[in-house]
Amino acid sequence: MVYQQDGLVPLATVSENIALGFVTSSTSTNATSNFVSLLNLIRLEGFEQITRISFLAACGQRVELARALAGDSETLLMDEPFSSLDYLTRIRMRHELARILHERPRTVVLVTHDIEEAGTARDRVIVLTERPRRSVAS
Repeated sequence: MVYQQDGLVPLATVSENIALGFVTSSTSTNATSNFVSLLNLIRLEGFEQITRISFLAACGQRVELARALAGDSETLLMDEPFSSLDYLTRIRMRHELARILHERPRTVVLVTHDIEEAGTARDRVIVLTERPRRSVAS
């Protein structure tokens, strides 16, 4: 799960927060190399021992994404996962998410207000309309 608003353990380090994702992983042999690749993905190499209190919301959202991708769950729930990221980081993370999903397909439930974002990582998009009980699927 990637939360829109701060779902990290406050006093835990970047490493400890990401490691929580590996708890559900059945492949512990590659955990170290996966951890390093996740740090590279979110571009927080060298910040492994920084606590949640010490970094900005955008960094926290990147850590949450890495934690969610660390596990081997078949479903990812993502609530506005890129909303606090700057434009360039948001685009890069969208592409990285699409690449990761191509390499390891998973079901993703992505809540977003950004139609471009929804279109980037989609097989199917459901747009909730202004009227209750109506939706448009593509």
